[in-house]
Amino acid sequence: MDTTVINLALSFNGWIYGGYVRDILICKGSHYHDIDIAIAEHNDYETLIKSIKSLSPDVHVYEDMLSGYIHSSILRVFKIRIGEDLLIDLVVVKSFSEWQDDHSCDMTCNLFYKSKMQCGIRYVPDDYEFSPDPMNELMVLTKQKRFRVLQRISDRRLDFRIKTREELGWVEDI
Repeated sequence: MDTTVINLALSFNGWIYGGYVRDILICKGSHYHDIDIAIAEHNDYETLIKSIKSLSPDVHVYEDMLSGYIHSSILRVFKIRIGEDLLIDLVVVKSFSEWQDDHSCDMTCNLFYKSKMQCGIRYVPDDYEFSPDPMNELMVLTKQKRFRVLQRISDRRLDFRIKTREELGWVEDI
């Protein structure tokens, strides 16, 4: 079901980002927590949601008004559950370029995205600004299960996410 949802999102010009890209596509693992999908508001995200609903009689969708996603590029967040196993966060953003420019990513291992045509990173972190190939450097770091924190703020959610990475065998690269 996950590849069906991903292909559906890509067909609507959405892009997959976050843990699924990190764990499955880059680290070649077999386990992921959820699928994060971003789609620009000018794309037909309502039809995408209807299409996802048509995949199974056991689909639950709600808009998350209290989401942890609080960034200038994000307009709406929908939580979608298919059965007991598949969780989807569908983020509606102003545009792809604004989503890239909001620099809201918490760790380097979460910078990656997959679109219909390419894989990439949302933005080049400051530490990699003068690197000749930041994408490759970040991929190598991620394949080694190492990450750098991009936002050093005192935030319980970030602390929890870092701790979770470390419990899964990842190492913070300082």
